[in-house]
Amino acid sequence: MANDGSFETNKYGGVTVGTPYLKFSWYINSVNNNNNKTSIHYKVVGAGLNVIQGVSQYCALHLFKLIINGSIIKDISDIGINVSNDTVVAEGDLDIEHNSDGSKSFGAEIHAGFYWKNQENVSGSNSWTLPTIDRYVTINISQKSKDINSISINWSADHTISGIKYSTNGGKTYSAYTTLSAKSGTLTIKKLSPNTSYDIKVRVKRSSNSLETTSSTLTTKTYDYAKFVSVSNADFGENVIISKSNESGISDRLEMYVNNSLIATRTNIDESYYLFLTQSELDNLYKKYSVNSNNVNLEYRLITTCNSKTYTDTIARIIRLTGNAKTAKIKQNGVVKRAKVFIKQNGIIKRGVLFIMQDGIIKRCI
Repeated sequence: MANDGSFETNKYGGVTVGTPYLKFSWYINSVNNNNNKTSIHYKVVGAGLNVIQGVSQYCALHLFKLIINGSIIKDISDIGINVSNDTVVAEGDLDIEHNSDGSKSFGAEIHAGFYWKNQENVSGSNSWTLPTIDRYVTINISQKSKDINSISINWSADHTISGIKYSTNGGKTYSAYTTLSAKSGTLTIKKLSPNTSYDIKVRVKRSSNSLETTSSTLTTKTYDYAKFVSVSNADFGENVIISKSNESGISDRLEMYVNNSLIATRTNIDESYYLFLTQSELDNLYKKYSVNSNNVNLEYRLITTCNSKTYTDTIARIIRLTGNAKTAKIKQNGVVKRAKVFIKQNGIIKRGVLFIMQDGIIKRCI
C-alpha cells in the first residue's frame, strides 16, 4: 500500500545543455470514505540540465502528455516550453475512485519530447496500490429462537456497526434504525402473528462510513398457539377425552364453561388427556341441567399467553345425563347439590330413580 510515489523518464542525450528528463511524484491529500475516493496531489518537473554558475540551463519541451489512472491529464504538442531543473510542467489534485470493495491500484505515464518538435524521446511510467478504503461490512444472520409472536436473530459483522434495522417481508419495508456500537448481537422481532411465515432481512450501517449492508434472507415461521385436535362428547360422570397440539411448548390452560360460568380448569394438560371432574365440579355442572333436557352445552377453552398476549382456542361439546346419572337435587347448608336416591329391594340396597307427574305426564327426575 502506498501513500506516495514517484518515477523518472529516461534521459535525452541529444543536446549540449545536459541530459534532460522529467520527474513525476504524488502523495495522498485526503480519503473520502463515503464517496469511496482518494484525493492525490501530483507534480511533474524538469531535471538533468547542466548548472553553470548556479544557474540551470534549459531545453525546449515540444511534446508532453501526462496520463493518470487511464485519463489524459495534460496533452500539449508543437508548443515550446523552456524547461530547466525543477520547472513545473504539470501540477494539480486528482480524485481517484476506488473499487466497490475499497481496493484500488492506479498508474501514471509520461510521453514527452525535448528539442525536436512532435518527436517523443523520453517516457516513463509506474503504478501503485492505494490503501484500501473501509467499505461495506459483511453481515451474517441465524435464528436463535422463536415462539408464538416473536423471533430472535443472532447477527455478526466483520466490522463495528453503528445501526441495525430489520425487515419481515424480504426487504419491502424496514423498521427504524436502532443505534448501537458492536460487531455481534441478538435482535428480537416482536408483535408477530402466530403460525405465520416471515422473510427476515437485516440491514446495518458501518461505524466508520455509515455505508449500509443488507443480509441474506432468513425464512422462518412462528409457532401456533395451543389448539384442540379433538374433544369427545361424554355422559355425565365419565372422563372427557381431549387431544391438543402445542408446538411452542408454552404453558397453556384448559377451562370448561357453561354459559360463561366456569366449571373446571386444568393447566399444562398432556397432548392426550382424560378430563375427570371432581365431585365439587360435578355438583356445579349438575346445577346447569334444565328440567326439560338431559344434555348440557359446554364450551372448552384452551388458553395460551405469550409475551403478555393471550390466545384462545374454543370448541363446543355436550355432556349427557343417562341412567343413574339422572337424580334429584337437595339443598345442603344453603348449597344445591346432587341428591342420590337409594331403595332396598329383596334386602339389597340399590340406587333408585325418582319420577314426578308434570302436566299429567309422568317424567323421570333429573
